[in-house]
Amino acid sequence: ETLEGFDQQFFLYSEEIDLCLRARQLGFQPTLITNAKLRHAKGASMPSDRQLEFLFCGKFLYANKHFNALNRKIYKGLCFAGAFFRSIFLPHPKNIHWRSLSKKILSGTLRYD
Repeated sequence: ETLEGFDQQFFLYSEEIDLCLRARQLGFQPTLITNAKLRHAKGASMPSDRQLEFLFCGKFLYANKHFNALNRKIYKGLCFAGAFFRSIFLPHPKNIHWRSLSKKILSGTLRYD
């Protein structure tokens, strides 16, 4: 109740990290339960390029919410560098997804939509 649940801005990825950080800021001690099992009632898949975009959208949303301006720039720069180098060194066709992602990061057009 104190945390008011997950932040609805997060669509996929990083929502649990945000929840844990907010809990710690309120004095709670989040605990990892290593033997817990979770079962999805429904399964769905999405193309791997969209999955990468959602992953980085979640990372950037978290950074925008919790990092200062300098650390946001550093973090986004490192994410871009990782995507860029993967686009160069991964074998085709996997590198296409990383190339597209690095272009979207650089241009600022990476979105959840």
